[in-house]
Order: sequence, then C-alpha cells, then structure tokens
Amino acid sequence: MDSPIDLGLLSEYHYDDRGESASSTFEDDIALGARFAFNDVQSTEALFGIVWDRSSGGKFINIEASRRIGDSFLLEAQGRFFINQKPSDPAFAFTKDDYIELFLSYNF
Repeated sequence: MDSPIDLGLLSEYHYDDRGESASSTFEDDIALGARFAFNDVQSTEALFGIVWDRSSGGKFINIEASRRIGDSFLLEAQGRFFINQKPSDPAFAFTKDDYIELFLSYNF
C-alpha cells in the first residue's frame, strides 16, 4: 500500500472441551489483534489485542507500544483491561486489575 508501516494481523481460537467446568479462562474464546511496526529510526511499534469469551461475553484488552527517544532512551506503554467479566468466569478474579503503565528506560 506504498507505506513503510508493517501490519501483522493475529487471530486465535481457544477451546477446552470441558466447557464451563474448565479450570482455564480460555474454554471457548476468540482472540484478535494487530501489530504495527512503523519501520522508522525510532523503532516505533504498537500491539493491540482483544480476547472475547464467547460464552460469558467477557473481554480482555491488551495494548502495548514502544518508541526509542534519541540514542539512549526507550519509552514503553502497556495497558490491560478486563471488561464485563461474570462472577462465574475464572477471569472474574482479575476484574479490578486493569492498569496502564508507562516506562522510560535509559540504556548506556
């Protein structure tokens, strides 16, 4: 498409035949995501993903991004969000664990 940006698309299907009695949070889930690599001097990258529980409707959203600043610094951001988790879902334990982190690293 005449652009320096690379786009990678991700998809997965998670299945456990034990259904609701499975000890995993991924008994019947669909995961979709996209990775952008901007191919610039600063190595800018971003990754976005969502996991959707087909039986409960719960969602897990993951966001990651990074970019170099100059020769020595790296700025990174991460976010994890749990949406509409039902009390019967094993992921309900993480309902209040949403977070956003910002990192600035110095490399020498």
